[in-house]
Amino acid sequence: MTQNKSVRQQKSASAGNEARAGERASAGNFVGVTSSLLTPLLQAAGQCRDESEIRDLCQRFCDTIQHDGWLLACSLPHLKLREDQIPHVSFSGYDSAWIAQYNSRGYFEHDPVVKRGLTAYRPFDWSEISDASPLAAELFVEAARHGICAGFSVPLRGPRAARGLINFSRAHLHTPPEPFKTEIEAAALYFGTLLMESVIRVADQVAADLSDVAASMSDQEVLLLSQLSAGTPAGMIAAQLQLTPDAITKLLSRIQKKLKCSSTEQALARAAFLNLGV
Repeated sequence: MTQNKSVRQQKSASAGNEARAGERASAGNFVGVTSSLLTPLLQAAGQCRDESEIRDLCQRFCDTIQHDGWLLACSLPHLKLREDQIPHVSFSGYDSAWIAQYNSRGYFEHDPVVKRGLTAYRPFDWSEISDASPLAAELFVEAARHGICAGFSVPLRGPRAARGLINFSRAHLHTPPEPFKTEIEAAALYFGTLLMESVIRVADQVAADLSDVAASMSDQEVLLLSQLSAGTPAGMIAAQLQLTPDAITKLLSRIQKKLKCSSTEQALARAAFLNLGV
């Protein structure tokens, strides 16, 4: 039931994004964003109480600055709860098919946006990136097929050596005029910086509340989460674990119960906070 509802919500959100993108693309312009629209979002950015609030706020900010997709990725070195791995967590407004393809094809290792984001200290438009490698070209072509045609990124720095990157994409190639572009990049930098504080606080809370759960997770449960995070198709996961699709659904339900959450996305976020290798 939860998964079906999630699918319906994703389809609805995708349809809404496509409609908004179509309106902006056909108009070929951007409407200035007033401080009255941005201020409540900036005020809320540092006060998110859980993963769902972080995700919802990112979507609202994305809609407000008239973009069509977003991704927030964070590295949290202070949560080394398992071996020497550094937990990484991401929240996304992209469709699940693109996330699955991005992970399964290993695009992260070759993504020029990510590479630039790891070294940059200021917001940058994707049009500034020049990477002629075949893998980068493939990435951009495939991204465009999923409605990710242009955008900008904001490198983030947080407390306790935390680092992050927040991306906002457009489903068309119209370039925002310079005053609008400068305004939304500055707002996104402030928004993202405050949001990093929320991510760290939520991560700390999850780690404290569920520290005993991490030790109780079975190898099978961790493997399922790892495969879901990598975008592995459900049929392949079932074959690897030698389980039926119904058994996979029940196993995922058990994981969500352990992690005190109600969706796969939230379970993956909490598994990352607990450094379960996801």
